[in-house]
Amino acid sequence: MKLKKQKRVIAMALTIMVLVTLVACQPTPEKPFINGNSDGDLNTPQATFSNAETPKTVTETIQKGNLSLDIDAEVSLPDNEDFYLYPAGNFDFSSEEFQKKAVSVFFGADNTSKVEANKKENEGYYRYTQKIDNGESSLTIESQKQVVSFISYMLHSNVDTSEANKYAENETIDIGMVETQAIELAQNTVDGLGFEGYKPGFVGAFGKLDDHQRDFYEIVFSRNVDSTEVLNVNARYRSQDSSPLDDKIIVTIGEGGLWMLGMCVTELSQKTDKVSVVSFEDALADFKQSGIAKLSATLSQGTKYTVTKIQLAYVYAQSENTAQDLMLIPAWVFFCKGEEKLDNGETFTFFINIAVDGITGKVLN
Repeated sequence: MKLKKQKRVIAMALTIMVLVTLVACQPTPEKPFINGNSDGDLNTPQATFSNAETPKTVTETIQKGNLSLDIDAEVSLPDNEDFYLYPAGNFDFSSEEFQKKAVSVFFGADNTSKVEANKKENEGYYRYTQKIDNGESSLTIESQKQVVSFISYMLHSNVDTSEANKYAENETIDIGMVETQAIELAQNTVDGLGFEGYKPGFVGAFGKLDDHQRDFYEIVFSRNVDSTEVLNVNARYRSQDSSPLDDKIIVTIGEGGLWMLGMCVTELSQKTDKVSVVSFEDALADFKQSGIAKLSATLSQGTKYTVTKIQLAYVYAQSENTAQDLMLIPAWVFFCKGEEKLDNGETFTFFINIAVDGITGKVLN
């Protein structure tokens, strides 16, 4: 009886942990952007994006007054050279169709009716549970917060995704399957939920501190549109933090299979206008002028920044002159690694991603 009570407490704590991680995770859009196709008076840059004319790496130092910013970055490009605008909105997690599909994926098609009988519902909050052995699996859907989380009965304690608990690339973990099998299982789960275009980005192996007693893989899926990754450009997070950001699905695979899943996804409409993307040179020029201004406050306080990556991607932005408020647009994203010296002598590492509007060539606000 005591063991059951402990496991219920653990399950509740893990649910809270996942929901706190994902709460309010609707894409936080940059703003504003202007649809260049509908405003002929825009001062549009002359050059347009060309894969062949974009450098593979950039190394230089930007100097602005007494402030400096290092760039030591590789330039990441998608396979395609055509880009479009995509109207975006909230995904309807409260729909009966999605919930039936989710229950079938997480609990098995044969158990759907039994699990649905245990459904609890209260003002946009839905909870499905299934008792197995001495544990309980749970699916929690908070449609108003755009949060969905699943916790398996196989997960008996917290998962540690700290850097100290992470295995190095040449180290192996033991969960009864190899990494490729874990990724395949995670991908099948995401596909089964009906979300297309999500591909594994970050894959981490954890359990080092527990001497292989609680090994697991954490696999973070990001959305890809037109073979181009969708990025959250407002992120500021510790380098050791691998929690899901906007429009992400995070899957934990351990011994026995799926341990945990958390997600926050956006509903995309059919693409509208085809747009021309400004050249890398134009984007870099505006970043040198305006991008450093976004970092000036902390730069002046001694924080060191290095641009480690520049990626042509899709980001969410607010439109000024279209009927749709939120749009997915192309952008050049500059990954800025920040380092601050703490009072105890340690270095606090974080990242800020600054986006240059791919249509206008201006840094997004």
